[in-house]
Amino acid sequence: MKTQGRVSVRRYRIGYLASGMLIVMSCAAVIAARWPGDSAPEVAGRGLKPVAEIPTELEKRWGIRLLGIRLSAAGNMLDFRYRIIDAGKAAPMADRTLNPYVVDQKTGSRLLVPTAPTVGFLRQTSAAPLENRTYFALFANPGRQIEAGDKVTVVIGDFRAENLVVE
Repeated sequence: MKTQGRVSVRRYRIGYLASGMLIVMSCAAVIAARWPGDSAPEVAGRGLKPVAEIPTELEKRWGIRLLGIRLSAAGNMLDFRYRIIDAGKAAPMADRTLNPYVVDQKTGSRLLVPTAPTVGFLRQTSAAPLENRTYFALFANPGRQIEAGDKVTVVIGDFRAENLVVE
């Protein structure tokens, strides 16, 4: 009798384990389908597509291609991504002394890059920017004041990207 009870418990555990693995694999497949990553050449960085396919004024002047700005962290952060096309022109974007911010075009309020005590600013910088690499800056969105569809302006020193629509 005891061995029969142990066998049934094992069967239940194996069943739970198999169903759990099936759920995890299904979720991973859905996420992979929704966020294709860098596998497709037209996709540049974590599922973000370039805002425009033709060279923009920002590409010509600043050497970067905007990939977009979207809500992150359940709407409490804005994730701004860009790809460096020309490292020489994009050097000012990597200046660590500049404090980037986002301007909400509806209210005019400024959202800053938060600073974590252990890692510092939630912004990717490097001494010398590298071409064909995606960079990011995370901006705080307290109270979720900016929502999907809102227009914002990203400012980093003299760089200004205006009328960006939040995804």
